[in-house]
Amino acid sequence: MGLYPIEQAVLELADRGIDSGVIACRLGVKKASVISIRARFNVDPAKDAAADDALRAQTARLGELVREAGGHR
Repeated sequence: MGLYPIEQAVLELADRGIDSGVIACRLGVKKASVISIRARFNVDPAKDAAADDALRAQTARLGELVREAGGHR
């Protein structure tokens, strides 16, 4: 089963971290519709943000370790 164009657009914008209200405005739909689509596909902005924060912290730590070891070359 494929996605409707509106679902595809909402999910693509959600993947970029754009707020539901902004997505609704850009696509000309109600915010409730965006929230409904995100819920149907289990898009949780808070969970995604937490995962992004953890990844950034791990990347920063890796950079520190590489610098401490003398760099990447």
